[in-house]
Amino acid sequence: MSMCVEHARDKGAVGVVTETAFDNIPMQKLCEKLGFKKWENPQWKKGITYKLVFN
Repeated sequence: MSMCVEHARDKGAVGVVTETAFDNIPMQKLCEKLGFKKWENPQWKKGITYKLVFN
C-alpha cells in the first residue's frame, strides 16, 4: 500500500481512494495508520471507502 501511495505521488495524483470490506479489519487499520480517512461514498455500500488527499 505504501508503494501505491508513493507511485501516486510520483505521478502527480491529488490523492488515493481505496475500498475494503467491513470485516477486513487489518486493511482498515493499515489505511488509518497511513493517514487515510473514512469517506462516505454513496456509490459503494459493500464496505468502507478510505481517502488520502495529498497536500
